[in-house]
Amino acid sequence: MKIDTYVSKTYKCVQHLCPCGCGNKIITPIGKNAWNIEVHDDGTISLSPSVGNFYLPCRSHYYIKHGKIKLC
Repeated sequence: MKIDTYVSKTYKCVQHLCPCGCGNKIITPIGKNAWNIEVHDDGTISLSPSVGNFYLPCRSHYYIKHGKIKLC
């Protein structure tokens, strides 16, 4: 499943909609002590470690690799 992401260098974060379809906006801080971002030549991104939305009712857990969702 492909995912659209918005990367803000100013605020050092990545935003995307939860891939489960619940419509929640997920914001992941990037940098030291947060998520790492890798921007690929084709414009897609990868985030590590995984994103776990355990505070949401959907409790989705996934990786973003080359702009695609990999469910855990």
